[in-house]
Amino acid sequence: MRKLWVIILILILSAVLALSVNAAPAAQAPVPPVPANYKFTTVATGLTKPVLITHAGDNSGRLFIVEQSGKIKILQNGSVLPTAFLDMSTLVSTGNEQGLLGLAFHPNFAQNVLLYVCYTDTNGDTVLARYNVNTADPNTVNTATRTPLFFVDQPYSNHNGGHIAFGPDGFLYMGLGDGGSGGDPQNYAQTTNPATNPNVQQSPTRINLGKMLRFDVSAVAFQPQIFAIGLRNPWRWSFDRLTGDMYIGDVGQGNWEEVDFWPANGGAGANFGWKVYEGNHSYSGGSLSGTIFPFAEYDHASGCSVTGGYVYRGSQLAALQGVYFFADYCSGNIWSSFRDGSDAWQTALFKTTSYNISSFGQDQTGELYVVNLGGNIVRLDSNVATPVPATATPLPPNTNTPVPPTLTNTPVPPSATPIPSNTAVPPTATFTPTTTDIPPSATLEPTLTVIPPSETPLPTQPSLNVDVLPGTGDIGETVLVMLNLRGVSNLYGLQVDCQVNPAVLGGTGLVEGDGFNSSTSFIANKGYQPDGSWTVGASRLLPNPAISGDTLAFTLNFIVLASGSGDVTCAALAVDQNGNELPLTVVNGSFTGNGPVVTDEPTVEPTATNTPEPTLEPTATNTPPPTPVPDSSSVRGVLAFQSRTDQSGIKVELYTSAGQFQGETMSASDGSFAFPNVPAGDYVVQASADGHLAIQVAAPVTNDGQGYNIGFHELKAGDTDGNQIIDLADAVFIGGNFNISAPPAPNSVDLNGDGIVNIRDLVLVGGNYGLAGPIVE
Repeated sequence: MRKLWVIILILILSAVLALSVNAAPAAQAPVPPVPANYKFTTVATGLTKPVLITHAGDNSGRLFIVEQSGKIKILQNGSVLPTAFLDMSTLVSTGNEQGLLGLAFHPNFAQNVLLYVCYTDTNGDTVLARYNVNTADPNTVNTATRTPLFFVDQPYSNHNGGHIAFGPDGFLYMGLGDGGSGGDPQNYAQTTNPATNPNVQQSPTRINLGKMLRFDVSAVAFQPQIFAIGLRNPWRWSFDRLTGDMYIGDVGQGNWEEVDFWPANGGAGANFGWKVYEGNHSYSGGSLSGTIFPFAEYDHASGCSVTGGYVYRGSQLAALQGVYFFADYCSGNIWSSFRDGSDAWQTALFKTTSYNISSFGQDQTGELYVVNLGGNIVRLDSNVATPVPATATPLPPNTNTPVPPTLTNTPVPPSATPIPSNTAVPPTATFTPTTTDIPPSATLEPTLTVIPPSETPLPTQPSLNVDVLPGTGDIGETVLVMLNLRGVSNLYGLQVDCQVNPAVLGGTGLVEGDGFNSSTSFIANKGYQPDGSWTVGASRLLPNPAISGDTLAFTLNFIVLASGSGDVTCAALAVDQNGNELPLTVVNGSFTGNGPVVTDEPTVEPTATNTPEPTLEPTATNTPPPTPVPDSSSVRGVLAFQSRTDQSGIKVELYTSAGQFQGETMSASDGSFAFPNVPAGDYVVQASADGHLAIQVAAPVTNDGQGYNIGFHELKAGDTDGNQIIDLADAVFIGGNFNISAPPAPNSVDLNGDGIVNIRDLVLVGGNYGLAGPIVE
């Protein structure tokens, strides 16, 4: 018996020893990075809208660069090869946020030469496809091997997501946005049961929108598993190659950008909260049990669109081991984030750049790269002339090989303890980026301009911020003029008249925003003009509500034509649903081809240097004037246009209830009208005017000589083509005459009668959208 106990003890000790040998190494908690110790080194230029850089895990040293237009190029030995690795431009739609968006190499690519791409096809839908590399030429893809594997019907042109990557479990993961528009109007991100959503029933593949999907690429049936839900637009996400944890940059709506975390042992089923929550904040109201809240968020004072990144696991920058990096596309800000020894997230501004950061990337050894949509790629390097510490051991070449599924439940090292799946990160996780960690003497590369976000305070009254991003740029680069509404209330329509120096900037197109887009609004875009002007009018359309709070109205895209100074100034007119002017301060910006960013800092009151706002007289709200007292035997009343002060010119007709015409008159300037000496009977008064829906009001005259007063009635504006329905054709008619005087513009499109076709008229179409006449009152 004693011998048996000895044998058992030996077995137990052997097992413990085996566990200690095979356990994952304990990771030391990172320390806050010192930004001045690091710089960016350019590794590739001359690219066209690059959106991704990755490697194949085949020890070739090649990096693969994805361009939005549909090309994949190879960066090898410091040069971009002249022949594309893959050109699928004819298959790809590149409008708005569409294009070739994702590339992933099979974990066994060195043996099976398989790669996967995710793109928006020419119909605007998402496609996941597989290719093989040419066996005779490893630097080109055999396009004849294209195999479509998965398809998703996209309802709108934005929020395509599209990033794909293999996880540590060997499965292929794919992130999809909520389908686009603004505010997830069909609630795709929270829909998991088709029976609860008629929009999914009509188009079943939309069940995958707003989700993180997982595919077993070895299975015969290529069907996804929904791994996580509640995503708005996961624009770049990654796995920590050491721990297997997932980090997701999820683009926000109008106020908050967020970064989410999901531990390697969390399994499927996470809900990241959209659209109930935007970041840590309520969006659509109510609550959602079990929501995984972000570990980091920032508001739109620091940017407009988050770009997720990677945890640094390279060998050259030992002090950054375990630090996660993410960025904002618009501001160029890059942040660092990690969990300290007490397991609390520490997030701080790392660098402020002039890049439009579309993606981060890693090479096979784990070094970190930044992709600038403007056409170049840089690598994060040391700025300190000291040798790399001996402890910075390079990762083995085969670190891209997936961990076998049997190891997915291995406990995470204590220093990387995951957040429990049912634990919400409290709102205290919110951080405000600062630059206090950058010493004043820090030497940065000339392309980096540090701009503390706190330098530009926001006005305390409603404002339109003309945010120019980036504030500097080289010839050929893209410049975004983002028209951000701040603190507005009950806003239904917006007109902006912007001006740039046409020698410096040239307009290339308008991008819809959260405030005004094709699903909620009509946008009358006059387009960029040779003199540098650009007029846009936008109105919400019923049943969409007015805008209150903060939102991105829309974005004007420009390209840099030459160096030099170019102020970007806009005059703006904001109106409510009736066309009445709302207070709005304009905060303008500037652009400089070579030099520091110039900003027109806002004050509560507009300064004299600001472009004056339109001086259009506000439209008076109609109130019933005193009822005239004509002959008591008359059928009489008061009529009014919806948005005019002079009420003359409304045609008034009198019919019997059987439809027999009795007479016609016109309204006076105060809207009054009368049909005298109407005998007893049942009558109908019909009122009509150009640009307005007709109304019909019953007028029963019970006794001869008694008459009848129909009271006060208002004609709804917006029927510009006279077909008695207010629809998109009416908005288009106004858009075609936008900013034109009336005449020569037809009177029917000058709905408020002020002599010019503008946002005051367009907003009346939006506010009455869908109404049909004659309206019986």
